[in-house]
Amino acid sequence: MHPRILVVEDDEDMRDSIVDTLEDAGYQVGAAASGAEALALAGRSGFGLIITDVRMAGMDGIETLARLRREHPYMRSIVITGYASDDAPTRAIQAEAWDYIYKPFGRDDLLRAVERVKNADSDRNKTTTLIDALTSGYQKLKDTAAAVVTDIQLASVEQVRTQAFQSFYVGVRSRKLASASALYVWERLEAAERERQALKEGGLHLQERQSVVDAYQYVVDLLGAISRDSLAVANPSRTSHIDRQAFQAFFRGIQEGRIGAHELTLAAFVRYMDAFAMERSSDLREHYRAFWGDPAA
Repeated sequence: MHPRILVVEDDEDMRDSIVDTLEDAGYQVGAAASGAEALALAGRSGFGLIITDVRMAGMDGIETLARLRREHPYMRSIVITGYASDDAPTRAIQAEAWDYIYKPFGRDDLLRAVERVKNADSDRNKTTTLIDALTSGYQKLKDTAAAVVTDIQLASVEQVRTQAFQSFYVGVRSRKLASASALYVWERLEAAERERQALKEGGLHLQERQSVVDAYQYVVDLLGAISRDSLAVANPSRTSHIDRQAFQAFFRGIQEGRIGAHELTLAAFVRYMDAFAMERSSDLREHYRAFWGDPAA
């Protein structure tokens, strides 16, 4: 089922173009020329997704989004802009935007972004199911015990984990993060993922769950606090456990929309699989190759 979409754009030609594109694709669309008009319209009609420009007279698009999120917490959002603002990406992450697109964009770019946001839950569930299947196979190969932590016990971890990956995705899509800074943040995400997996498999005590939550929260707080490209890597020549060329290709894939937010957890998962499992699982090798290139390289 398509969500109802609210388009907030003060440029009449751009607003009409976005509305026409969405309506032609079968979406029900409302339109507002200002933040105040958007708040009033959202109060009268239910919308599942807001697409908002950043720069508008009076209340800007991200302030509008933040206010709408407080009143309608389940509303999702796509931020569009023609300007590389220093603070807009940070504010968009703080407002929990789902995607960030620069003008000029094509019809297909817009529709793909809307589809990604619309299908985020089902795509994430498919990825989780795939990871569970691969994990099961990995555990059989390693002859380990089944996971001992239930999904209910992991609920507090999963909420902040989703936010951390979503924040990283918007940080890259908004060009807030240069490649070196994104690599630094991605390494923190991978470390958190390894802790989470250890918790699921019983390698950590349930009482240590808070340390896993804190690992993801660190990423959220970091991305929500820094200005565009201001994350300083203390030593740019430091040794990374991730091949920089492979990461650069991965980074471009996110920037260009070829890798979706829901795929990031799978990309992290295949990287912490050991050589034993990788050699014996063609599925693991295939998924690794899709994100990182040939695992044997």
